Amino acid sequence: MIKKVKFLKIQDTPFIIVPTPLEDELFSSWFVRLAYAHLTHPQTFINLYFGLKNRSLFKKNIDTSLDVKLLQQIQTMCNN
Repeated sequence: MIKKVKFLKIQDTPFIIVPTPLEDELFSSWFVRLAYAHLTHPQTFINLYFGLKNRSLFKKNIDTSLDVKLLQQIQTMCNN
């Protein structure tokens, strides 16, 4: 394991690929597909795009408790 690796934070950068949500798909499922579309594990994707300080926001059930500010940021990063 590599210790003390600093993640390149690309916060506020639009996502390169934005998958279309499937019918009746949960947000968490769409978010995982978003990470994999960028060839990245979801946790790494969170660290890169939202920073290490915000990763705890994703440890809860994000389908029911996602912060509105964070959801707006994701929407902006999807170019919507």
